[in-house]
Amino acid sequence: MLNFKTYSLIILSSLSLYSALAMSEEKVNIKNMKQPDSELSILGFTIGKSKLEEVQSKFKSKEINHEADVASGIKFLCYKTSGGATIAFESGDKGRDDNVITGISINGPGRAYRLAKHCEVTSLIKTKLAINGVSLGMSSDLVKRLKGAPSTQSPEAIVYQYEVKEDQVSIISSLNLRFDDNAVSSITAAKSETKYILQ
Repeated sequence: MLNFKTYSLIILSSLSLYSALAMSEEKVNIKNMKQPDSELSILGFTIGKSKLEEVQSKFKSKEINHEADVASGIKFLCYKTSGGATIAFESGDKGRDDNVITGISINGPGRAYRLAKHCEVTSLIKTKLAINGVSLGMSSDLVKRLKGAPSTQSPEAIVYQYEVKEDQVSIISSLNLRFDDNAVSSITAAKSETKYILQ
């Protein structure tokens, strides 16, 4: 019997994902695998490994933002490209002081990041914003051809969820895509790790 004790990296985006999946009437297809770092990386930063300070240094930001909401308490950095898209790097486990990135959110010009007022305009992003093989503007059919069958889907959203247990750690990662007129308008990738004790 498993007695779970949570130590680190429980993030708000994962909780939101579980809520969305719980409400879905469709069968959830959770992929039993650990995603490689290459699928969780963008602009040289990797979810679960890179820190906000590294992002701050690259983009020469003055300070790391903090959302003081009791329910989330995330720390984040957000940037706006010349084309109007935004990318946000979040560290979502309240109380941690190492600021490891636990989620990345990419939003097109027509879908504002919820903390967009904090986004800094930058000219340092010169490549297309894509993560896990997906970029803004892709159709749902193209996404499914590239990534396979999703864990759950609706006309407005597609979710891929990955979960595996190794060395007494439960590793969960997700890719959440939102669509406007059948074109990807928002990409959110997240990862959490939970230690447990086998008894």
